[in-house]
Amino acid sequence: MLRASLKCCRPSGSDPDRESQAGAQAHAKVKTDMIDATVLAKLYASGFLPEVWVPDPRPLALRRQVTTRTLLVRQLSRLKNLGTPRT
Repeated sequence: MLRASLKCCRPSGSDPDRESQAGAQAHAKVKTDMIDATVLAKLYASGFLPEVWVPDPRPLALRRQVTTRTLLVRQLSRLKNLGTPRT
């Protein structure tokens, strides 16, 4: 799964061997925070980790607004269904 997700974000000129190392780390039997941190530090130092896109404040605000509206609509539906007698 990690291998598939990294293919779409592979930086230009990346090395498939490094990608297999990252995939091997994801499936390692012995995993500790120290080992994971070390591997991530090596991948970052080699320039292998892709950049992460962080949305601007406006899209974040719109997402929050849509999420809030969805939650309110669900809650309203629940409240309406509480008052309806079941047959």
